[in-house]
Amino acid sequence: MKKLSKLKFNEIRSWIYRHARYLDIAVWQYHIEGGSADAILDALAYYRNEDGGYGHGLEPDNENPESSPMMAMIAKRFFDYSADKKQQLMRGVLDYLEKTEHCTEKGWHWAIPSNNYYPCHGYFAYPLPAWYEEDAIFGSGDMMINISFFELITFNCAKNSELYKRALKILDFYMNALIDEKVDLSYMNPIDQGITLDNYMVIEDFDLYGIPERYDVELLRDKLKKLAEKYPSEVTNQFLEDYKNGGKQAETVTETPEQKEKALDDLVESYENRIDFWTKEGLKCDNPMEKYKEVVTRSHNMWHYNGVIKDMERLFKNNRVEK
Repeated sequence: MKKLSKLKFNEIRSWIYRHARYLDIAVWQYHIEGGSADAILDALAYYRNEDGGYGHGLEPDNENPESSPMMAMIAKRFFDYSADKKQQLMRGVLDYLEKTEHCTEKGWHWAIPSNNYYPCHGYFAYPLPAWYEEDAIFGSGDMMINISFFELITFNCAKNSELYKRALKILDFYMNALIDEKVDLSYMNPIDQGITLDNYMVIEDFDLYGIPERYDVELLRDKLKKLAEKYPSEVTNQFLEDYKNGGKQAETVTETPEQKEKALDDLVESYENRIDFWTKEGLKCDNPMEKYKEVVTRSHNMWHYNGVIKDMERLFKNNRVEK
């Protein structure tokens, strides 16, 4: 059984503490060092605005300080860290969703107008990224946040509330777009294609959401398969491969103990031999100015932090780090 050396772990830990955001460090401490969930939510609070929404670069690809529905979706992912505070935090997001102007019959907006005045990745350009067609009915990000909010609202709002009624109408928009074959994947990159198809899998959860009779599920399944077939790619082909048995996704194959141990060994070895930002060798380069642009990009580093923290948590849980 292979274990990550103490020396390599300390290199990675030092890198996290030197460069990560307060929020990322709190997550690291919770999963690796026995830190508190409250510390994570205390850090999250610095991104919260008075309207109950979130901004200020919580998603570092978007430095807009103003509240947006997309940032609310990101914040929601942290709420599960504290069962005691979860309801209060969700109530704040629901209040924001009810009052924000960034919503139409197509749902809450992924991108908001003020994004265009702050440093943002092109994916957050308002009204749509430059690579989208002007007549695109919606972007993959729009659908992703609205399906996420539909779940939040379904389980936390009364069925006769205005917010729940609005969420249902928004869901109708996305389902009708599929039925009427207005969804276009041609301008989407593979990631966006996958996001869109995966979010349409909400049709398999209508019983769970208490709306089993609202739509013709068999028709929606047929239309979803037809949509994937219309735009053949590695992503859509894999989706069709998984999407079998009357619309049910293929069962996840259970990992055998031998496969689990092999995967952990491979993960340990990859970190032992990996030259990355936490090593001196990982920072050396032939073009320091170009490397500088990469290193100081907060969003670039944040994706590194997230992946490393998840990997270290996995190794710790399975006693794969030297003490």
